[in-house]
Amino acid sequence: VPTLKTWLLVVPALALLGVVGYRAGDRVLHAEPATSQVDGPQAGEATSAVPAEARQLARRLLGSERGTAVASGLPLDLRADIEGDTDLFAYAQRLQFQAANGNAEAGWMVSRVYDYCAMYAMDPGGYQLDNTLLTGMGMSASAPMVAARERVSRRCAGFVSSDNLGRPLILTQRLEAAKAGNLAAEASLFAEGHPLETAPAY
Repeated sequence: VPTLKTWLLVVPALALLGVVGYRAGDRVLHAEPATSQVDGPQAGEATSAVPAEARQLARRLLGSERGTAVASGLPLDLRADIEGDTDLFAYAQRLQFQAANGNAEAGWMVSRVYDYCAMYAMDPGGYQLDNTLLTGMGMSASAPMVAARERVSRRCAGFVSSDNLGRPLILTQRLEAAKAGNLAAEASLFAEGHPLETAPAY
């Protein structure tokens, strides 16, 4: 399904095609008899040159959109699942497949999943023990804190310490996404003191 960006580019091209076709037809109707004696193929080429270019542009735009489209199994907005109660382990696996095929947005979202799940993944057992300890403390802040931590453990279940979801892996993933063209990943690296380039102009 063409995205909004595609329609914003294709609709003006189609509008241009209609205007050019209308004006070309109007010129033919009001042309002098001498001008109407142009050979048929030449007249057809003259009136269809711009519309043909517009159609080619539209085809190229649609082709490029299909080439970067998200495969089935992921939402059109890759960021949507990061906010819900998604199984982030399975989500990250799907994103990694897309990132390996050049989807820079998927690469950025993988780094966000790693960042979100890193604390849990370092020691899942210890994470649960901390939850038990917090519950036993009986403080007013304990219940909401434990509820938030349990949500993280539910969403990140599947990650283990051997996945090494530490800072080096997160930065590496963001670097790959930034090099692939994701502006959010590039801005994140810049803010964290790891810009893609060190030149003053950058």
